[in-house]
Amino acid sequence: MATVARCLNEILNPQTIEVLEVIFIYLILVGAAVGILLIVEPISNFKELRYELTEFVHYYKNTAWWWLTTFLISVISLTIGAGQSVFVDLTLLSLFTAPAIAYYHQNSPFSIKVEYRARTSNGRTAIGEEIENIATLDNDQYILEFPITTGSNIDEFEIDLAVPDGVEVWNYSAITGVDLSDNKTSIEGHAPAGRDSFVFELILKKTAGVKQGANLVVLSDSSSGRELVSVRLMP
Repeated sequence: MATVARCLNEILNPQTIEVLEVIFIYLILVGAAVGILLIVEPISNFKELRYELTEFVHYYKNTAWWWLTTFLISVISLTIGAGQSVFVDLTLLSLFTAPAIAYYHQNSPFSIKVEYRARTSNGRTAIGEEIENIATLDNDQYILEFPITTGSNIDEFEIDLAVPDGVEVWNYSAITGVDLSDNKTSIEGHAPAGRDSFVFELILKKTAGVKQGANLVVLSDSSSGRELVSVRLMP
């Protein structure tokens, strides 16, 4: 090990070595954090772990914590720099890793994913509406399809469903093991063994009609409150 260190000192400049040391410490911290999370919330296989972490990054990078900690670390790196001491390096890295670990612990599992697919009454997919996450009236109805993916580490799930005033749930697809709650405020059921996908169709019927600013259908994870998808109903 000492020989490797001497070789690196001869090949690389001190600043590069300091950067590599910080990266090495960071990888150790991330590895330790992932190991602890796997013990607390076991995941069945590497494929599932990769999917879980990918979805975690997808959600976390859109939070204020991501941008704030990235900005702080960038400013500190440009001013203080690395190599002050191992303790200082660990402290700086914890400013970035600690909020991410806390967010993961609070909002996991991320293996449940909900997307939106717009459909017309004749069975065609409305690509434009799907891209913009909107739905338009079709014979006084909104036809919404939600492709749902569950991870193998999820046995049961519950997705909160918030529907705006002016419409009501008129019908929904019947899927074995998956149903709408009696008060029609959540989609719940037992996930199939292993990671699997299915489509939950929801048909909303116009009553008084929705209004601008209060026209969102929102699906969120019941346990964490994390928003999974939202669709804007066009008046």
